[in-house]
Amino acid sequence: MRAGHLASCAQLLALDCVRARADDPTDLDSLAFALEAVLLEALRALGDGPYGRSARLLFGAVPDTRGRPLKDRRRLAAAELDLMPSTFRHNYENEILIDVAAEIARRAQKPRPGSVCSGPSPAV
Repeated sequence: MRAGHLASCAQLLALDCVRARADDPTDLDSLAFALEAVLLEALRALGDGPYGRSARLLFGAVPDTRGRPLKDRRRLAAAELDLMPSTFRHNYENEILIDVAAEIARRAQKPRPGSVCSGPSPAV
């Protein structure tokens, strides 16, 4: 993953969980680095098993995969799950993307300190 490429993801850069992590929420580079951190956290949440490792390989979040073409990363991710790249692409890749998106959404929905949602639940 490269933070520079993430700078073109306007909807993701606007997420509160990204803006809160940015050193300067008005600076595009700062937001891109914060988005990279959120993505890495979401990928780690998928675990250390083959599925989680496959996701990190697909996203280029493993040092040897950074900057490699998507075709190469798909091949490596498929191999982690003992699959052919075409099987991975058609049957598993979308599920990984959905799971990463769900992890990001989970972080985006966490209440922030001081927000209306962060206090104790009212007594019923």
